[in-house]
Amino acid sequence: MHKAWPELLKRMRANKVSTSTKERQLVISARTWFCLYLFEHQMSYGTGRPAILKDDESIWQCRLLLQHPLAIEDDMRLVSTVELMAIRERVHNNLSPLFEKPVDDHTFNVLREADLEFRNWFATWDQAFSQKYEDAAFYRQSLQIQHLTAELFHNATALRGIDGPEDVQRMPHAQRELAIKSINIGRQILDITVNSPAYREGMKYGLYYSFDSR
Repeated sequence: MHKAWPELLKRMRANKVSTSTKERQLVISARTWFCLYLFEHQMSYGTGRPAILKDDESIWQCRLLLQHPLAIEDDMRLVSTVELMAIRERVHNNLSPLFEKPVDDHTFNVLREADLEFRNWFATWDQAFSQKYEDAAFYRQSLQIQHLTAELFHNATALRGIDGPEDVQRMPHAQRELAIKSINIGRQILDITVNSPAYREGMKYGLYYSFDSR
C-alpha cells in the first residue's frame, strides 16, 4: 500500500492518468495510506512512542492528489493534514535528541523554525480553503486549531521541568516568553472551540479521534 502514491504520482507526471478500475484502486490505496500515516503519528504522539511510518516518498507531494480526476472533496482536508503531520515529524525529530539535555538556545531555535513552518502551512491552506468554499469558517478555524495545537504540543518540550512556582521564578527569559506564548495559544484554542458557532456546529459531525487528537 505504501507504494500506491509513488506509482500514482509517476503516472500523473507521465500524463497517463485515467479513471480505470486499476487507477481507482491506486487512488483508494494512496488515500488509505495517507490516513494510516496520520493515525499512526497521532497515536505515537499520544503515547510517547516513536512513530513507525516515516516522512518519505509514500507521502511526498501528496497535495498533487487534488489534481487527479478521481480526487474527492475531502481529499483537501486529508492532504493538508498529512503535510502538517510531516512538519510535526521533522520538528519532533529535531527536538528528540535534546529531550535528555537541559533546555538551551538550540531548543528555542528549533521551535522558532517550527513556528515559521506552521505559519506557512496555515497561510497556504487557509487561502486554499477560502477559495474553495464560500462559507469556509469551519474549515479555516479547523486549520487554525490544528496549527495551534501542533505548536502547543512541541512548545511543551521546552517547558519540561517547570513543576511549581519556584521553577517559574528561575525560568530564563526565552523560556518565560515561550511559556507566556503557549498560554496565549491555549486561550486561542479554547476561544475557538467554546465560542465559535461555526466550529461547534462542524465538530458535531467529527469522528471520535478528532476529539482525542486535539
